[in-house]
Amino acid sequence: MREKAFAKLQKTVIISDDSWSIPALKGFPGAYMKSMNHWLSVEDWLRLTQPLEDRRIILQQVVVFQNAAVQKVFSCDIEGVLLAEPRGKSPSPHAHIVSFDGGKHSSAEFHERNESAAQHHRSVWDDVGKWYSSTYEPSTAQP
Repeated sequence: MREKAFAKLQKTVIISDDSWSIPALKGFPGAYMKSMNHWLSVEDWLRLTQPLEDRRIILQQVVVFQNAAVQKVFSCDIEGVLLAEPRGKSPSPHAHIVSFDGGKHSSAEFHERNESAAQHHRSVWDDVGKWYSSTYEPSTAQP
């Protein structure tokens, strides 16, 4: 896909995707979190995760940079926990029970403040920025 996009545009292409993994559910929902948030309510997420002993959830981020000379893949996992009770307001049902700060706040509570729940963690974009800055000097950057 990235090669086809670059071939068609003849410009730098950056593709990003996130997926979610609940280890106790064998990696569910994976790349289908967006669909699950359309199909499952907050109550459904609670029923699904309530009996789990392993309360981890992992946000898996991937970014691919492609230009004529370079194809570079970056990835990062951000680990969170599943809460036992919903908190906050968000259009994404799972956000009510996901926390990236050890259970202090849900992602939905961050959403209410127009913040990202994962913003205080190392992100795949940190790696992309460092690599890009060291590879392409700002004054001569022609990606």
